[in-house]
Order: sequence, then structure tokens, then C-alpha cells
Amino acid sequence: MACVKESYESIMAFRAERDFESLDTEVLGWSDKRLLNARSLRFMLSQQFEYVPPSELVYKTWNLLTDFKLYRHMQPRTVALEMLQRVTEDCAIVRLSVSNGDKVHHSILLIARGRIDGGYLITYRSIPLSEGQRQFAASESNYVNLFNWYTFLEKTTPAGIPACEVTFGGCVENQSMEYLRYLMMEVVAGVVRWQTAVGHNKFRLTHG
Repeated sequence: MACVKESYESIMAFRAERDFESLDTEVLGWSDKRLLNARSLRFMLSQQFEYVPPSELVYKTWNLLTDFKLYRHMQPRTVALEMLQRVTEDCAIVRLSVSNGDKVHHSILLIARGRIDGGYLITYRSIPLSEGQRQFAASESNYVNLFNWYTFLEKTTPAGIPACEVTFGGCVENQSMEYLRYLMMEVVAGVVRWQTAVGHNKFRLTHG
């Protein structure tokens, strides 16, 4: 699938990026990597989950991203997630609306999943709007261009334990610095809520 291949190439380019910021410590088990400038944010959070097969997490994550009630477990401020078109079993187009104070941030997203080397990829990114659509979106809400993704890779820990390395990353452009800083906090909160929604919180995944 072309969108999966394109997303995978973008992800690999970001992984190779050296000019990035990091907390240099884990937050609830997640390590971070980010690039923030005046109008855009690129980020990546990673963690290994022992004894969890990648196939389980890609299946649960796909359901979370394509069902309104389930999506709200990850983003409680979601006010709408409407399925516009289910293209195939592995590709769908949805309309997403998320509230932030008195504003509603809106996106029309293409969601796709596929196999990659060593595991799976789920990607969801904004569909470009025509000029008329952009004017309508601006009058109704704040349209957000975003590109987010999950990778689920088969790994083995130094102790020889099978694990799934989950990476959540993405890019948001053409937004104010205030919104991007807010989004950075939401990213961490969102990935922790994802972890709980798929049934694998940190305490359950800690092995003594």
C-alpha cells in the first residue's frame, strides 16, 4: 500500500535524525525524541512490552483508531469520530474532531495498516483539502494537519525474553507554539491512555 510505504520511509528518516531533543530519561517507561520549532512538532515515544506479540497490539490499536467509543479511551476530548469510508479491511477514511477549550480541532484522516520488516505499522494522516474545503473547515473549526503512526516490532530483550517494541510518533504542522506545547503534553498522556486501553499498563508489564 503506497501510503504505508511512504509513511515507513518518513519514519525511518526521522529515526535517523540526530538533531533532536530528549528528556534523557524514561517517562512511565517511555523514551522520547522530538523536534520542535515555531510552527511544527515531530515526536517519537518508544517502549518494549515483554511477552506481548505485535499481532495482538496492532489488532487492538486498529480497533481503537476506528471506533468512536474506543477512541475516547485514548483521547477523552474527542467529540466525533465518523467513519466516512472503509476502503479495505486495512484502510479507512475518518473525520476526527477533538475539543481544546472553546475550539474544536478537526481533521479528515486516512488510516492504514500493513506489514513492515520485523512487525507492523499503523499510520493515520490528514487528507489535503481543497481551497473551498479549507475555507469551510476554518469557519467551522480549526483544521489540523497531522501525521501519526505506530510501529509494532518483534524484539528480544538482553535477558532473552520475547517482546514487542512499540513506537508512537508523528508530525503536526502549521500550528501556534502554544498549541504545539500543549500537544507535547497530550502526546505523553495519550500514549499512556493507549497503554491502558489495550490492556497492558506499566505495572502489569513489569517482571521481577
